[in-house]
Amino acid sequence: MKIINILGGLGNQMFQYAFAISLKAEFPDETIKLNTKCYKGYPLHNGFELDNIFKVDIPNATLNDLVKYSWPWIHYRLWQIGRRILPNRESMAWDTDFPIDFNYDTIKKKSYFDGYWQSPRFFEKHRNAVIKAMRFPKIVENDNLKVLNFINQNSTAFIHVRRGDYLNHPAFKGICDLSYYENGISILRGKYGFTKFLIFSNDITWCKKNLIKYLDECDVLFVDWNFGSNCYRDMQLMSMCNGALIANSSFSWWGAWLSNAHVVLCPTKWSNKPGHRIDIFPKDWIKI
Repeated sequence: MKIINILGGLGNQMFQYAFAISLKAEFPDETIKLNTKCYKGYPLHNGFELDNIFKVDIPNATLNDLVKYSWPWIHYRLWQIGRRILPNRESMAWDTDFPIDFNYDTIKKKSYFDGYWQSPRFFEKHRNAVIKAMRFPKIVENDNLKVLNFINQNSTAFIHVRRGDYLNHPAFKGICDLSYYENGISILRGKYGFTKFLIFSNDITWCKKNLIKYLDECDVLFVDWNFGSNCYRDMQLMSMCNGALIANSSFSWWGAWLSNAHVVLCPTKWSNKPGHRIDIFPKDWIKI
């Protein structure tokens, strides 16, 4: 048996789920399960979302499974404290155990996997299976259908701006600043000829004030109505675009990775921590 711990917002859940799908393909004779118990007491985002969006066919681990292979982390606070003070059991593996090199042979004897697994190398081999498993529900909302029609009329690029919690976060602040978006928009317009843009953000007011001056004579839509359990629609619309200017955010990372975009612009680094997630961006994405 192999169990993958699921925790974080939607984008992080998708990295973990993609890794689980990859393990299922690599170890067909083993039972693969998810541990979602850490969402009890989890204060951030929208809780466990995968089941509400995708048809997840990987079962949940039982308490007996957890006791056998890891520590009984059945509450977010237990996980928060326990991972700092309890030693790793022989059966446990973390994504940080594989900072550069990874192959499936190294984890044959491991049974419990914790961490975010934020790198294509953990699942790129099984890309088709991941894409098949992450099919969004059909769009039915009128506002989103209008955006879909906007996308289908001509080549469209999306821009994602994450502010809010990122503004003062020491690990993430300052990476995707205004100059990053000015440069990215200039490249999408000048080099690739995009004239249609969708803008997604948790601070649309800031975007309207600061980005619009770089989008003169362009057709621009600000998407600002998909909230709460419906926020995945933003990612779904991103995935339908032909170009992307992403933030250092797992949300727009997946919007770009699931798309057929022929150009994806991304920041030169994911965080301000030296060496952190150095291989999170696919090789064909353009760092600016």
